[in-house]
Amino acid sequence: MASQPGAPMWRWRANPLRRRSDVVEAWVLLAALLLAGVGAVCAGVLAGKAVQSAAETQREQRQRVRAVVPEGSLPEPGNPAREERRRASGGDDTLPATLRWTAPDGTTQQGTVRVPADVAAGDTVPLWVDEEGRRTAAPPGPALTAFHAVLAGLLAAGGLTAVVLGLQRAARGVLDRHRLRQWERAWEEVEPHWRPRTP
Repeated sequence: MASQPGAPMWRWRANPLRRRSDVVEAWVLLAALLLAGVGAVCAGVLAGKAVQSAAETQREQRQRVRAVVPEGSLPEPGNPAREERRRASGGDDTLPATLRWTAPDGTTQQGTVRVPADVAAGDTVPLWVDEEGRRTAAPPGPALTAFHAVLAGLLAAGGLTAVVLGLQRAARGVLDRHRLRQWERAWEEVEPHWRPRTP
């Protein structure tokens, strides 16, 4: 079936009405389609891999250690001071306590951590630390990493597609203005021959 004159493919066919700007627009459209298709997929895959790589690095650099609640760090269970401290710190089922743990390099570290309200002196609490032994958040698990990778991939692909389509639209606007100026110049040349001037 032959392409209709209004279809995008007409810009590729040789005909006397085709202008250079039509050919340029056809190439811009083709480049935009390729970038929006192939480029978006590549950007999505690369963004997803970057998220997965960052998560793997976090899992390698972070360790789970057992932090000890030292003597005197918390009031004993049943002590009214313990309940006062719990209420003063927000009223939830945790208490701030000074804990000690051993860093990956063997040094002893210390810091204030919120612990369950039923923890007593001498108990141990699981804690995530970085390579230098500083307290940090747990690394993301496989499910969360996969979710973040997919989300990053979709955002990267969508962002690139939006940029490409925006540039294509801007290029088309430039070409339309150029064609309009060409029409105006052509009309200025032709119009005097069509409309007789009155003295």
